[in-house]
Amino acid sequence: MPYTPPERHDAIKVTVDKLVLEVTSDPYVVYTFRGFAPVVNIRTDGGEDRTLYLSSKSLSEQLHNLLLKNNDEWAGMKVRVWKDSEDRFARYMVEEIDDDDAEAPADTPPAADDAPASEEAKTEAAPEADAPAADAKADD
Repeated sequence: MPYTPPERHDAIKVTVDKLVLEVTSDPYVVYTFRGFAPVVNIRTDGGEDRTLYLSSKSLSEQLHNLLLKNNDEWAGMKVRVWKDSEDRFARYMVEEIDDDDAEAPADTPPAADDAPASEEAKTEAAPEADAPAADAKADD
C-alpha cells in the first residue's frame, strides 16, 4: 500500500516574535523546488493548522533534544519558537512549554532556574545554524 503523508498546510514563518506551537504530526517529507524537505504539522495557540519546516540545523537540534525528553513522541509536544534576530539566517530558539506556560504571554522571560547559567550554556542550548532556514514555501 502506498504511503499517504499527513495533510500539508500553509507554512508558518518564524520571526523574532515568539510563537506557541503544538506539534500535531510525526515528521514527513514534502517535495519543494530544492528537493525533499522534512516538515511537521503544527497548531498555533490561535488554533490555526500550519506546517513547520525542520531543515534548519538550529531548529532540528533543539527539537531533537526535546523529543528525547518526550519519549520520542512528536504529537502533543508544545514549544515556543522564535528567531534570535531579524537576519534571514538567524538561529532558531526553542523552549519547551507545558499547558500552564502556554497561557503566559509570549514575551515573558523564563524563570530564573530555567535560564542558562553561562554564555557557554546559551551556546549549547542554541547552536549556530550552518544552513539556510527553510521555514516558508517562498524560501524553499
